[in-house]
Amino acid sequence: MMFFKVLKYMNWFAAQCRKTMYNMAFATQFRYFGKGCTLDISGQVKMGKNVYIGDHVSLIVENGAELEIADNSFIGENCYIKCFGGKIVIGRDVSINSKSYINGCGGVRIGDNTRIGTQSVMIASNHKFGEPDVLVKD
Repeated sequence: MMFFKVLKYMNWFAAQCRKTMYNMAFATQFRYFGKGCTLDISGQVKMGKNVYIGDHVSLIVENGAELEIADNSFIGENCYIKCFGGKIVIGRDVSINSKSYINGCGGVRIGDNTRIGTQSVMIASNHKFGEPDVLVKD
């Protein structure tokens, strides 16, 4: 019984250390910052206050791209958010539930108070279709 109490305390302590470290790195105050998250950030990130980042979330922001997450938003566990060549803006009080995927190459804006269900996929493209002789990959 005592072993489980010690284990619970150790998990709580690790979560507090993780949250403190990410609070300093992003200059904000997270509600929670999950374990096992993948961060690959070379672009710009603006993080609001009281944001919840679940366990095993991937945040990828490539050079020249931007990610904004406003206050009180929730990113559930195992979500994947990738910005490359575009901007993803997640408004205030938004919840993106577990295992959702957002790819923001062409830009994505999610308005305040939006709820996104589990395993949702959003892909914004920057393909140009005005020139029929040019391949989409080009």
